[in-house]
Amino acid sequence: MELVKIYVGNDPLFKKLVGRFQHVHVTGGRAYLIGGVCRALMAGAPIHDFDFTVIAEGDIERCYYTLDRSPKGDDRIEVEHDAPHASLGDYFRTRDFRVNQVALDSQGYLWLTQRGAEDWRKRRLVSVSSRISLREGARAVRFANELQLTCSPSISNFIQKYEEEIRRESVFRRYVRQGLVNPETAFEPFRA
Repeated sequence: MELVKIYVGNDPLFKKLVGRFQHVHVTGGRAYLIGGVCRALMAGAPIHDFDFTVIAEGDIERCYYTLDRSPKGDDRIEVEHDAPHASLGDYFRTRDFRVNQVALDSQGYLWLTQRGAEDWRKRRLVSVSSRISLREGARAVRFANELQLTCSPSISNFIQKYEEEIRRESVFRRYVRQGLVNPETAFEPFRA
């Protein structure tokens, strides 16, 4: 898996984020910010939380981490449940969409797959898998609306076919409650 790195260390948003790394203590590996933080840096979207993953440097069995409690009044900080991973490539293979194959290191570098970088450049949403779940459909609706991404034909067709089921999906209802998706207009980009 070919990776691309983009320096964002001078970005004012990164300067606000760098202090978050002090809350994840890693032995035998490195912490990377993932998820919404990376999407915010790529698309100028709002940040809702601070998720980390841990990548082992060497023997994955000797890699472990601890996480400080989030400072009072601070945003949620978590380490994803599958950490640690043997490599960034192994972590990226677990993502649902290629635009989510991105991680930010403490030195100010965004790491992406070659295809993920191309998708960001073209502002498109493509699934990593040939099979799309209702949960992924709900996430695609959110990302298409929030990040102004165009979905691949397979994702668009899935969303058109399963709109009612996606609306009932718990993750979609949570996005509505959090104000991340407007249920009145969310499916308009997918209607012919």
